[in-house]
Amino acid sequence: MIVLTQKVPVEYSILQGKYAVVTVFMGNLIGFSEKGVQMTRYPASCQLTSPHFLELLSNLKLKLLIEAEMATEKEHIYAKVIQQSHVDKHLFLLRFTAVPQK
Repeated sequence: MIVLTQKVPVEYSILQGKYAVVTVFMGNLIGFSEKGVQMTRYPASCQLTSPHFLELLSNLKLKLLIEAEMATEKEHIYAKVIQQSHVDKHLFLLRFTAVPQK
């Protein structure tokens, strides 16, 4: 895992089957590898009482918020939550399930 020198902001939705829930959450990618990323989520996006609390094995649809030309429906990154940090409850390890070539 390579630690990024600058956080990459993302929007993410939790998938239920093939469909994303209506709620969009915010986070930052802070680490990157060939097979996945480390993501922190904004504390306001992850209240424990939320019905969409991020759980292990949740499937996510991620949208990078860094380049306007990447903001199309076809350019989402799909990932699965595989681990939550024991030290920071807002830090997750995600494994890529589908990544656009761009």
